[in-house]
Amino acid sequence: MQWEGTGGCKGCYWEEEYVQHVRNYVAEEVAAEGDEAVSQQKKPTTLPADVQLSVSVGIGRELILLLKCILVLVFLLLAAVVFVVVRVA
Repeated sequence: MQWEGTGGCKGCYWEEEYVQHVRNYVAEEVAAEGDEAVSQQKKPTTLPADVQLSVSVGIGRELILLLKCILVLVFLLLAAVVFVVVRVA
């Protein structure tokens, strides 16, 4: 490919050559995936172990935060009940 040396853009591809490059790349990918497409459909889709672990850690952190919020609400409710009982008595 030739680099455009005129004008303000010295690092741009000529448009026609770039379009042809993209067409060739797509044609190569389609040809390479022709046989793989059938085998990929039969494979079960599973996440890698590190992704599964990071998802589990994220869910665990959210659960811990939720439990902390519930605990704070319970303590606030308990404090309100104690306050009311002390005021009445």
